[in-house]
Amino acid sequence: MSHTDPNLASLEGLVVVETSNTLLIRVSREKLVRVLKAGAVIEAELEGGEYIRIPGRELIGNPVERVKEYRWRVSGRCRSSNKLRT
Repeated sequence: MSHTDPNLASLEGLVVVETSNTLLIRVSREKLVRVLKAGAVIEAELEGGEYIRIPGRELIGNPVERVKEYRWRVSGRCRSSNKLRT
């Protein structure tokens, strides 16, 4: 992760809580760090070892609403597909 705050620039860990403007990251068993999304660029590892970079400003907002929007877009496409299996 990179961040406008130099103390957070090389932070690594697991995101355990997401709010509208922050991420709570577990960096060790005993330590959690709250990070503002606005100044961050998050690198995430996907299954298969590929990495992606996400500007934190694109994540600002209610995470539940973002998921609802995504689910709506996906289900909108799926309704038009006759080959969809559940």
